[in-house]
Amino acid sequence: TLVVALRFVEDSGDHLFPYFVHLFIPLTIYWSAQQGGLMTFYVWLYIFVLIPVFDHVVGYSERNHSRHEYKDLSDDRMFRYQTYLVVPATFGTLCWGCYFACTNSLSWVEYLGVASSIGIYTGALGVTVSHELSHKQTTLEQICGRFLAVQVCFGHFYVEHVMGHHKHIGLDTDPATARYGETYYSYMPRVVIGEYLSAWKLEWERLKKKNLPEWQNEMYWYSAASLAIAVGLKVAFGPAAIGIFLIQSAVAVALFESVNFLEHYGLERWVKDGVAESVSHRHSWDSAHRFTNMILFKLQR
Repeated sequence: TLVVALRFVEDSGDHLFPYFVHLFIPLTIYWSAQQGGLMTFYVWLYIFVLIPVFDHVVGYSERNHSRHEYKDLSDDRMFRYQTYLVVPATFGTLCWGCYFACTNSLSWVEYLGVASSIGIYTGALGVTVSHELSHKQTTLEQICGRFLAVQVCFGHFYVEHVMGHHKHIGLDTDPATARYGETYYSYMPRVVIGEYLSAWKLEWERLKKKNLPEWQNEMYWYSAASLAIAVGLKVAFGPAAIGIFLIQSAVAVALFESVNFLEHYGLERWVKDGVAESVSHRHSWDSAHRFTNMILFKLQR
């Protein structure tokens, strides 16, 4: 009923209601965990089977805001609060998953089901919003964005995406751009290793250029933050929390990188006399599915 109703709800930015849809994911994680067995994987069915069906029901929208509308929406604080909400929503789900795993006798199937389902949420929503906040200027938004990244061991994304990907998108030097004919399975190890090494390289270059001390290398701090979260979860809930944290991190990163794979697959920028063409809309694939865009705050638009 809700999905059918959303077909008639405008997501033009006049109200926030459509962008609360993502909260059904943690509710689904909680419900499926209570069922036990293979039902702990129900979120995978919800994300990869039901949501594509819902996309068809809710429909498409190729409407783009004018520059004036875009500025008004950018200045509207209620949309900022919506992204802030993702921090307690994702971290709260992670903490609940650790508590559930440490206070119940789960089979390895159930343990994997709960952990991977949490990773679906922290990856689809957490890293997506982290990506959006990486482009913001306020201190609070930067802190929230960085936390969403380090809670899935993906802090280096904050360095590589802004200073590397944006500069090299569509070029052979960009590890996040999937080559034409490349499979997802060959892309994954290349992008995961490539982005991580690129982030270290970019940070060393930044420190050298600005003559900064080594302790200001952000990569150290992101690694320490992820370790602190893992240790904190273990202390708070028990040893089983470590596995939940690591599995959800791996799933979250794999899910987000699958978006990168599709978003720039096979798209190249021409290079003439050593100078690459400017980045434009032609260097990213688009998606006008309204339901998915409601969940992902229109990342695909």
